[in-house]
Amino acid sequence: MFILHFLHWLTGSVVIRVWGGFNEQFLNLCHKKSIWFWKSYCRDGALYLHMLPQDVHRLPEIARATGMRVHIVKKTGAAFLIRRYRWRWGIPAGVGLFLFMLFYLSGFVWTVEIDLQSQFVTEEQVLAALEEAGVYPGARIEELDMDLVQNACLQRLEALKWMGITTNGTVVQVQMRDKIPTPQDAVSEGEPCHVKASRDAQIISIMPYAGTTIVKPGDTVRAGQIIVSGVEEDRFGNVTLTHSRAEVIGQTNYQAEIRVPVTVQENVYTGKSEKRVSLFLFGFEVNFYQDSGNPPYTCDTIINKNFLHLFGTQLPIGAVTQELREYYVVDKTRDETQMQQAVEDALAQYEAQNFQGKTILSRQVEETRTKEEYILRVQYTCEEDIAVQEAVA
Repeated sequence: MFILHFLHWLTGSVVIRVWGGFNEQFLNLCHKKSIWFWKSYCRDGALYLHMLPQDVHRLPEIARATGMRVHIVKKTGAAFLIRRYRWRWGIPAGVGLFLFMLFYLSGFVWTVEIDLQSQFVTEEQVLAALEEAGVYPGARIEELDMDLVQNACLQRLEALKWMGITTNGTVVQVQMRDKIPTPQDAVSEGEPCHVKASRDAQIISIMPYAGTTIVKPGDTVRAGQIIVSGVEEDRFGNVTLTHSRAEVIGQTNYQAEIRVPVTVQENVYTGKSEKRVSLFLFGFEVNFYQDSGNPPYTCDTIINKNFLHLFGTQLPIGAVTQELREYYVVDKTRDETQMQQAVEDALAQYEAQNFQGKTILSRQVEETRTKEEYILRVQYTCEEDIAVQEAVA
């Protein structure tokens, strides 16, 4: 895409406005006469086309045939700039140097784009692993072996199952997926095993896929009790071991204790702030401030990165601004409304973290208040798949 935009800019492009007749006939005749355009849109009843300069002189004939009127709106590109400034040698020399540098630098990594779809690793960890493997702004693309880079990153980031690294021009694009956690006692496919209950429950439904079902819906089972046996016996007494599989939905109970403090620490900003500006150039930062160490006061740091763009492609050149906002910490006592909101948030957070894959049927909350904290004791009734495999002894 970048090369296409660059070629259009290099050869020049013209934006024309067409109105007054039949747009469909005009476009069909353009196609028939091999007059190409790469962008078209309608605005205020007129048709706008982006096309090559050498095709413009062929439009009046088509316009007369279709009853259209044609007007040149804009001329852009290197061809028009060179014609305008053809007697100013410094500008063509600068443009030539710029193009040379552009083509030379196109062999290096400009930016690294990360599609972070992981719950276990951060963008900073991924960037650190990539840099250790040799991928960073300023690295030479032809020297990178993406298969080796992927393997090195996966060895360092053990929580990832898969990582895909591709190059799109000067941009390195990274995608990843987390490993799907499996039970520690999972049995390999084909190995004889039972299906047991992972915890105490009352059976709601059983969907056996292989094996002999021992219990039925409505029965109460204990953790570790066999639900679907991997030992099958026919009417002649012959025993066969099988790899049992089943989906067992059971009603389970949980207890939880959640504590919410009445007093919390809060940041109070003083209004004082400090800005630090640095230049980012191919992975290197040039600081324009003297003291680069940690400030002698407590502060938040807000980082803004603004990069230059060329034809929609981000360049590895930009400015990095750090804003340091000073604050001090005070103890704040929550009022009744704030405590109720904090209790609801704590309960929702606990359930989001501990009840994934489970359906909460009911909850009974007992609340105890002290001067220091609110204590929630919660009884949960849930519905979940309690099936777990265990090898036949």
